[in-house]
Amino acid sequence: MKLPRERILLLVLLAAAVAVWWLALGELNDDLTITVLDVGQGDCILVQAPGGMTMLVDAGGRPGQEAGGWDVGREVVVPALMARGVRKIDVLVMTHPHEDHIGGMAAVLDAVPVGLVLDPMLGSDSDTYEKLLAVIEEREIVHHRATEGQRLNLGRGIYAEVLNPPDPRLNTASDLNDNSVVLRLVYDEVSVLLAADIERTGALRMAKLGPEVASRILKVPHHGSAGPAVREFMDAVSPSLAVISVGEENTFGHPADEMLRELERVGAKIMRTDRDGAVTITVRPPEWWAVGMSRKGREEKVMGEVALWRFLHYGNARHIHAERKEPAGETRSLRSGQAPLRPPVSVSLASGAPGDHYNRKSVRLQKSMRGSPYSRPHAVNMTQDTL
Repeated sequence: MKLPRERILLLVLLAAAVAVWWLALGELNDDLTITVLDVGQGDCILVQAPGGMTMLVDAGGRPGQEAGGWDVGREVVVPALMARGVRKIDVLVMTHPHEDHIGGMAAVLDAVPVGLVLDPMLGSDSDTYEKLLAVIEEREIVHHRATEGQRLNLGRGIYAEVLNPPDPRLNTASDLNDNSVVLRLVYDEVSVLLAADIERTGALRMAKLGPEVASRILKVPHHGSAGPAVREFMDAVSPSLAVISVGEENTFGHPADEMLRELERVGAKIMRTDRDGAVTITVRPPEWWAVGMSRKGREEKVMGEVALWRFLHYGNARHIHAERKEPAGETRSLRSGQAPLRPPVSVSLASGAPGDHYNRKSVRLQKSMRGSPYSRPHAVNMTQDTL
């Protein structure tokens, strides 16, 4: 049956109205979302700001993945980006040129347009790193040297501070790790520290920054190794939640007992990608919450404010509830009539979705989104104090 022209026009207008409404709803969303993807023994962190800005910090990988014919970027990271609605990357951060951090980046550059690459430019004999540099130059992507003191404006008052590496660079036995890019995301009174792979020297340097490094949430450095498990660093950060990006049954013994003890000493709730899958942190100041999906298909939720913790249990889902901290250090419950903390909104994907769990059988992305007119990166306002 042939539809009348008027009805077809009405359907087209209705579809357009729905599309505009959907886009507007996304722009009005005030949540900052940080997802620590499960890429095995590596790092890959997706930052989605409420104004539409996106930042990807590392892209996972493993030594020899090209020879093995299996690419974590193609098989895990890019499908995870597509599943989360990411069609462009405004800022791509290479924290340092180790395979478990940059191995999946070529696939990302092939799949989505990138506006800016932030790189410590440490120098490396890595073939993977050299190939990435060639692609960045060929595509004329803006390429900046990351140095302490820079600030990336992600919109809506949200920014990312570069706290490491210093200039001149640290001269240590672990040059690449200790000089890796450390970022601190700040959204009003909630901050998230992405500590890359710093070791003991880098952690001690961070500790000297004092309040500048204090953060409610910590992406634990170097997959939870013993090196950065430094009391001074943990006391300076004082995290309420610690997320460890680590491979299941890895051969390095990560996370180390020393790190777990330090995190427990400062009272941090610990989430791990080898157990919780991808961990999605949502920040809606003054509240924040984190959601992970365990390998047993059980959802785990952690919720908090700038606060003192008390634990509540609701079946399999574990929540952390909070009371606001007074300036004098005393705590009080919410005042009578004051709105209670909203329950956590589940922002995790269904169990088994791309990037939720490191799985070599992940669905391969069939089509690149490069060149879409709706996928152009934003211009990034970056200062060095000032670049």
